Amino acid sequence: MDLYLRAPDEATMNAALIAAGLAYNETVPVQTGEDEDGEPIMGEATVLVPAPFVSLDVIGPIVKWDYSVDPPVEIDYPEWHVNVRSYDLTEEQLAELQPIIIVPPEQPFRVWA
Repeated sequence: MDLYLRAPDEATMNAALIAAGLAYNETVPVQTGEDEDGEPIMGEATVLVPAPFVSLDVIGPIVKWDYSVDPPVEIDYPEWHVNVRSYDLTEEQLAELQPIIIVPPEQPFRVWA
């Protein structure tokens, strides 16, 4: 099952994906810089990780160009966009995502290969 999702911002999208059990937050080590000797300074970051058997294509905001006018104009879609592919979505998961599910676009920005 493929879903196209749109939320007002990244935080809202991530919260919905987590609430639906399609993703979770994980803390990972990251290099935040180097000390005066060139040694790495390590810190932590929280990243969104897909749940097992779920694929997420995080697109974020979309910018498209309208070439039907001269000069072409940029069209911004500032909402947060994510495509989801999963084979076992429950009715409860779909209900959790319902507020952010959109009708599949005629020409999606990105599609699954």
